[in-house]
Amino acid sequence: MHSRFLYASATICILASLGCGDQGSKEAGSSSTDGEDAVPYVQYLQGTFQTTSPDGGVTYEEVDVLAEKIIDSAAGTIVEYTLHGDEVRTTFFTLQPGTRIFDVTDEENTFSGTMTFETDDWATSDVTYDLEIFGQYPGTMTGSGVWEADTYITDKLFANPAGTVEARTTEVLTIIGEDEYSAALPE
Repeated sequence: MHSRFLYASATICILASLGCGDQGSKEAGSSSTDGEDAVPYVQYLQGTFQTTSPDGGVTYEEVDVLAEKIIDSAAGTIVEYTLHGDEVRTTFFTLQPGTRIFDVTDEENTFSGTMTFETDDWATSDVTYDLEIFGQYPGTMTGSGVWEADTYITDKLFANPAGTVEARTTEVLTIIGEDEYSAALPE
């Protein structure tokens, strides 16, 4: 597997795994879709990301993931700061007005596309991904993300421009507290 694809797919997987699901807001007694008076809040996640062959039989890459997600429901935005292995990445989400669809891209412009929620509750909604990857190894990344208790699980497929599926990415991220997040940061 090419390293450029792994970088782009890793970025997409992080954003996918972090989705916009926000179990943390439920624990705090609010929803990410509360009204205009909602204040931004932070969610922390930790887990793993894996890139495999389409059937999952061959592992190309597996890395640890640590993420901080700032959700601003009043502005309709989410910013994710992730540590993917030893790479730092920033991903931006912007809600399309009147929809459950977020436009997403990363700071490096290695991808763009949409994430669509099944419900208006950003905290517990399942998500679908429809992303285009740019650069040396262009293609598409499509798939889904679901919450199981406080764990977010993604399953996405990368296809080349001809539509041939070349890789599967999965991610399992669990909500953690700020202290756990701080302790997990590299020095």
